[in-house]
Amino acid sequence: MTITFPPDASAISQFRQEQAALARLAGDARRLAQEAISRARRDLVQRYSDLTLQRSFNSPDAETEQLVWFWFNHFNVYWQKSLVGVAVPDYVDTAIRPHVRGSFRDMLLSVLTHPAMLVYLDNVSNTAGRGNENLARELLELHTLGVNGGYSQADVREVARVLTGMGLRPLTPGKKNPEEHPLAKARGEFLFDPYKHQGGAKEVLGQTIESGGFAEVEALADLLATHPATARHISGKLSRHLLGVASSEAQQAHAAYAFLATQGNLGSTVAAIREKAGGEATPGRTFKDPYRYVSTAVELLRHGQAMQNADPVVRWISTLGQPLFGCRTPDGYSLDGDYWLSSGQLAQRFELAPTMVAAVGRLTEKPVPAEAAWASRSATELLATFPSSARRAIAQAATASDRLALLLSSPEFMYW
Repeated sequence: MTITFPPDASAISQFRQEQAALARLAGDARRLAQEAISRARRDLVQRYSDLTLQRSFNSPDAETEQLVWFWFNHFNVYWQKSLVGVAVPDYVDTAIRPHVRGSFRDMLLSVLTHPAMLVYLDNVSNTAGRGNENLARELLELHTLGVNGGYSQADVREVARVLTGMGLRPLTPGKKNPEEHPLAKARGEFLFDPYKHQGGAKEVLGQTIESGGFAEVEALADLLATHPATARHISGKLSRHLLGVASSEAQQAHAAYAFLATQGNLGSTVAAIREKAGGEATPGRTFKDPYRYVSTAVELLRHGQAMQNADPVVRWISTLGQPLFGCRTPDGYSLDGDYWLSSGQLAQRFELAPTMVAAVGRLTEKPVPAEAAWASRSATELLATFPSSARRAIAQAATASDRLALLLSSPEFMYW
């Protein structure tokens, strides 16, 4: 039995139909069908991971691609949970990517109404009379205000009430089709079901959100996206992502001011961070996370050639403990370089460096000889920043491949 999921929104509907069909099967037929669904979901995530890295390497706007990854990590979902895996491509391409330099409020609302997030944080079971606070809690603690954002458990409960009825459309509507209700809101597999929504006014952060169906969710997004605590939290995370340990409190405050002044315009916030840093990220001593380490290594080795096969790169990042779309917890992968610094991580990078040097030629349109990568301007400029003792040690290697492997294994290359 063979199943293939396309990398778009139709995969979500197809997955739900395939899962529903399992209920009509039994024994080996059911087991084989479940294995086929799981295999197809895994294959889709692998294909999309390859595409994600090809976009990252081949795009003329590398920073935008980095921001897409940052925002996915901020609004993290875990691909192995139910339909989340087949929803990841549409989640990234419709809920995240269009907004990375636009409105934070628009991105927040897109994320809140996407099946990937609703399933991952269990809001599909958050209904009137049977509440689930998972999404509400993470929305306040991780996505907007931050852990020190001044909210209370009462706010979590009220936000959960606002989010009741936010789920998926029924595959087989009953006598009352919720999509026909005048207050229903549907898009693709997403449905705001008025029959499952807890009516009445809600008090969130001292503000009243009047009863109004889906309009309550929009009002909540407006409130959270323009809150000063959200500005501080988002600006702080963006600053750490762009500047690492060089990010200062003054830079973060400057970015937070830009966030508030522009009603959460993310392009303006990034520009404010760059402006305060002098246009470019200030060199610091931030230990590279696996994604950044592998990406910068491949960028150096491919010598400007277009990436056409990123499967090995996907595996390398996963080997180092940061698989794409594979973080189980809603807080995403840590932005703290020290989190990744360990003897085990260093040993893995030392072992991986020669593999990357040997394999990189097979990733690009044209093979890149090690001699060309070693003699490149990028390698030369990078080596110029190394201490003389490190340069001498690397230069003593017998071949260009060995010299490149030593460069990628060096303590200096581990930091940005």
